[in-house]
Amino acid sequence: MKLNKKNLCIGLLVVMILVVGVLGGCSQANDRNLKGATEVGGVEETQDGVMKEKVGGDVEVVEKNEEGESNKKIDLGWGYEKDNDFVFYANKKIEGADLETFEPLESFIVGAMYDTYIFKDKHSVYLRGHKISYADPDTFEVLGGGYSKDGVSVYYIDKRISKADAYSFKVAFDQEGKREFFDKAFYYCYGIPSKEIGKQEVELMPNCFYSKNEEEVFYKMKKIPYADPDTFEVLGGGYSKDGVSVYYITEKVEGADSKTLELIYYPGPGYETVDYAKDKNHVYFKGEIKPELDASTFEF
Repeated sequence: MKLNKKNLCIGLLVVMILVVGVLGGCSQANDRNLKGATEVGGVEETQDGVMKEKVGGDVEVVEKNEEGESNKKIDLGWGYEKDNDFVFYANKKIEGADLETFEPLESFIVGAMYDTYIFKDKHSVYLRGHKISYADPDTFEVLGGGYSKDGVSVYYIDKRISKADAYSFKVAFDQEGKREFFDKAFYYCYGIPSKEIGKQEVELMPNCFYSKNEEEVFYKMKKIPYADPDTFEVLGGGYSKDGVSVYYITEKVEGADSKTLELIYYPGPGYETVDYAKDKNHVYFKGEIKPELDASTFEF
């Protein structure tokens, strides 16, 4: 079959158009990819000018400042990061933190509630990104069990214990190997005074909020009226009982049956909570009778 010059030219023109179209499509796809993210040497740069660099399997965020210079976030551990300008906790800027002197101080573990690290700078002491009010970074030390102190004050978690004496505050172990926290005036339980020093007739109970002597029982050093120290036992969730009565914190629960009382646990924020209890007659919520609830069938 013979092709004339006209048909040959038309054919070549069609082929050229198709080639140009394919190349143009590839170019547009590449442009779209570049607008989304460009990867060069393990660094991804997104359209908003934020780069993400893979380092040791982790991803570190590298932002650009107003001059277009890289402002790389450095991971300090325990949720803390810093860049060229600020310190962050959980991606939130810590206002007033001093970039140059910000550093870890000591581990801070309180059971399952806290497992973290204390940080400090030249101005303040930080727990989970928040300043511990009044704490002096130059003299601050972690004692354990949630307690810490500086040259002036004693702290439990992130709160200053107003009555505690920093100079005499100590940690010791009792005969059973349990830690005790005390100063010249009081023993402390979760940051709260629970027994006066010098009152040897008063003994702390296993739940250190409670103490007793031969005649009386106390909750946070406040007397529980009518409670019998010989038969008194702590149940939990604020509930306690003796051989005759039931108590919620320091108040007698009227009508409650000591022999059949049982606690009712229900799911809380990460742990089981006790606010409810019941006996053969009633259901109780924080020590109050709930008449609308049936003790024989109530459960969670």
